[in-house]
Amino acid sequence: MTARRAVTWWLGAALLPTVVCGFAVRPAAATVTPPGGYDQYGLTALAAGVRTNGDVGQAGGLVNLGSGSAYVAARLDSSPSAQVRAAPYEPGALVRTFAGQANATTGTETVVVPDAEAGYPGHGQGHLESVPAQAVGPLSTDQGAASAEAKALSANGSATGAWLQIAGAVQASGAASQVTMSVNPTNGLASASATATVGRLAVVGVLELRDVVGRALVTATGAHHVAAATLTVGGATINGQDVAFDETGVHAVGTSLLPGQSLQDATTQANAALTSAGIAVHLVNSVQSTTDRTAAADTGGLVVSLITPAAAGGVAANALTLRIGAVSVTETDALATPALTLPAVGKAQPQRSRPSGQVVTSVTTPGTPATVDDAETPDDQAGPQVAPLLLPATRSLAFAHHRISSVAALAAFATWQFLTLGMATLYALVDRYRRLAA
Repeated sequence: MTARRAVTWWLGAALLPTVVCGFAVRPAAATVTPPGGYDQYGLTALAAGVRTNGDVGQAGGLVNLGSGSAYVAARLDSSPSAQVRAAPYEPGALVRTFAGQANATTGTETVVVPDAEAGYPGHGQGHLESVPAQAVGPLSTDQGAASAEAKALSANGSATGAWLQIAGAVQASGAASQVTMSVNPTNGLASASATATVGRLAVVGVLELRDVVGRALVTATGAHHVAAATLTVGGATINGQDVAFDETGVHAVGTSLLPGQSLQDATTQANAALTSAGIAVHLVNSVQSTTDRTAAADTGGLVVSLITPAAAGGVAANALTLRIGAVSVTETDALATPALTLPAVGKAQPQRSRPSGQVVTSVTTPGTPATVDDAETPDDQAGPQVAPLLLPATRSLAFAHHRISSVAALAAFATWQFLTLGMATLYALVDRYRRLAA
């Protein structure tokens, strides 16, 4: 091996540790703890088996109804505050006004508007065991129950309605709704869920829906949010023909009622029957949205519109909208700000006020650290004495994700220096010896 090649080989060997360390060695990273909770939060939920809105005229006089069956509304926020209202039947503003006037006139609660309410702070629970049958104008209800519970970190409500009827328009039975929400602000956890079901709903004897179920759910874990919403219809018929609903409209399914008739013919007849009765049906698209700070889920629901012209004899028209299986939940939050950790510093000695001219005394015991009594030293008059800032020293390095102590790193560096400098010196001595020998 020539001298030039040997020097080149040793230089390459000396540079190799530098290249490897440049890629693999980095300062040991400090452990960073993510935010662990919520400073603020808010959850809302609304569920109803059936909700109605509009005018009913062919039931004996024009009446505006904003009613519902199995209705639950709840909210929970970081005040902390919670509110829950659960009603087997929501009669609407008009019926509530009528009930208030009737009860004020008689001096007794002749017309009952049943619901269960709970709040925090305040009365944390409300229960309604049984609701008697009653009728107000075209609206009739029969049997139901409700419960509500509100706490600092949770809110729950449920309601059932056995029977609701709007004369000449709608019959609904077997409605039930439930809402559950909770939060753990310390760990940054929140969830809200709501469910609404309807066993059977019939519209003017033409359209019948069975086993409608709407579900909505939102969850939050720190900055991760999830939202889900589903709506299912167990079965539907138009004048006895099985049908299904989608975004494009109503379609006959199963077997046609008339022998030899195609499903396309059955679909045409079903839609003609709806049009003749003044009924329109469509699905509302569900909403499932999330961000780093919010989540929202809404089933949309199945919307049925009933619009009929005025009848002879001055009977007013119907203009009523039904929403079945409508459920919505929302969640918002704000992460807690992590505590700021400062590096260690020397403790400042507070300045003390003492009479001027006071003598400084010091007592020292052999073998023990010197102590100074509570008297003022001359330097105290110049203000508090602050020790210099103590910056945290690097005690370890990370090499290929493995921690290496400072002592081991220093020993490796010394070995590297010995190899690179010592071997070059040894080679120079050997080369000089060879020249002298020659």
